[in-house]
Amino acid sequence: MHAHHPGALKLLGPAQLRDALGTTPPLTSSAALRRALDAYSEHPSTVFFVAKKAYFNQIRMSVALRRRGWTTVAVVLDPLLEAHNHGFFDAVVPAHLVDVLEWWSKSSGALIHTQGWLFRYHIPVLFEAYKPPKSYQIVEFMDLNRFMFPLADLDSLLPHMRAMWGDDCESNHRTQIACEQYLADNSDGLVFPGGIAHQTAFQLGDARSARAIEFLSYPLEDFFAPPFSRIPREPPRLVFAGGVPTSSARRIPSIFADAQLLSVIESIAGSGLPIDVYNNPLVAPADAYEEHYPEHLKLVARLPHFRFLVGDVPWEIVPTLADYDYGIMLYDFSGIVIGEQHFRNLIPTKLFLYLEAGLPVLVSERLAGVAEIVEQHGCGRVIEDGGLGQLPEILRGLDHAALRHKTVAAREALAMDGQIDRLIALYASVRGGS
Repeated sequence: MHAHHPGALKLLGPAQLRDALGTTPPLTSSAALRRALDAYSEHPSTVFFVAKKAYFNQIRMSVALRRRGWTTVAVVLDPLLEAHNHGFFDAVVPAHLVDVLEWWSKSSGALIHTQGWLFRYHIPVLFEAYKPPKSYQIVEFMDLNRFMFPLADLDSLLPHMRAMWGDDCESNHRTQIACEQYLADNSDGLVFPGGIAHQTAFQLGDARSARAIEFLSYPLEDFFAPPFSRIPREPPRLVFAGGVPTSSARRIPSIFADAQLLSVIESIAGSGLPIDVYNNPLVAPADAYEEHYPEHLKLVARLPHFRFLVGDVPWEIVPTLADYDYGIMLYDFSGIVIGEQHFRNLIPTKLFLYLEAGLPVLVSERLAGVAEIVEQHGCGRVIEDGGLGQLPEILRGLDHAALRHKTVAAREALAMDGQIDRLIALYASVRGGS
């Protein structure tokens, strides 16, 4: 396996290389994998989505791309999560990272679309290291290390980070930030599922901004729940759908309490508002909730208006969500040490999942990127910091029927099929218009 850009490897330490490459036996022979992938790379309008998990934004992109005549291949780096991708790509290929890199280093004309995640930006850097002259990488920047744990605040952040990630977290964190910058400087195209501040963070000026687009996990028409009208219930039923971190001792409150939702649930359900949480099924096995979520189950036992349920993939859970009145993106940020830029620019997939279900959204003011979309389209209500206690009164003052109508209009305006040409244009530009 030849490193065409060995300078990229110098960014990585032994820990990142061990984590990424490992010693796991191949799922199939390297020759067979190369033949399978080469057969698709011969087509000029083919993109290989490379990811470990079944990231649902790539599924939405793939469906819209195929309607435009593109061929899409999901290269799944975790074989246990392969099944979620079937039906949405022209092919689904399970493979270990080292085998994919072996193929990639010898490819010609291949276009891959990878993702960087918190403490995982070394993965697309490896693809840069082994990128041959006539193949191309688009990198999608998800949670940014530099936004979540800014270097300027690192002295105060390190005790919290070490409690979660161990004593070597500082070295790893600095490596990840260097990887983020390397990718911004060297990859062929950049996709930011958030606001313009992402480009600003990497100093992408006018001369380079053509390589970057803001592209969110837009709602997909195939997943839309049928619009319907009914008399709003009193009190309205609220729902949260998304990943909830487990209650293990390492998930310390200063980093995870907002996403664990315990105080938010206490406030909402304690006020008499019914709230159900549908947890992402990929976070923890359903038969182990007593082990992983003891604090949430205590609330279930104590609060009659709260249920903690196992969720499902978007195309299966949308009909269930559609029967609620509001989707929530409400959080208690008290004591959270994560950087402000992370919250301001984060635009999670769950916003568009709620739109697919036709649900107006209640969002915390601190999630400024989401709040801007909600206010622009009138598809919900922004709740000011400290406003959870007034939620029953706020909801009584809302015109639910009007919000439902605007939500349906918003999902049409933001639909993936109406946005996908911008991604196609980026793909074409990095290949020189081919």
